[in-house]
Amino acid sequence: TRINNYDLTYGQFLNILSIRNKIFSLCVGKKKSLFLERETISPIESQVSDIFIPNGST
Repeated sequence: TRINNYDLTYGQFLNILSIRNKIFSLCVGKKKSLFLERETISPIESQVSDIFIPNGST
């Protein structure tokens, strides 16, 4: 049972790592596009809309 628990937590750790990588790459890409769209859209608005509509501004 000890090994199974270790595998489970290790899998969760890998999942969290990949999720954080996706979020980080998303944030980096959004910062570039935000810098271009700063005059028309406020950063907070576009971040909120990106949360609900991931493919909104590409």
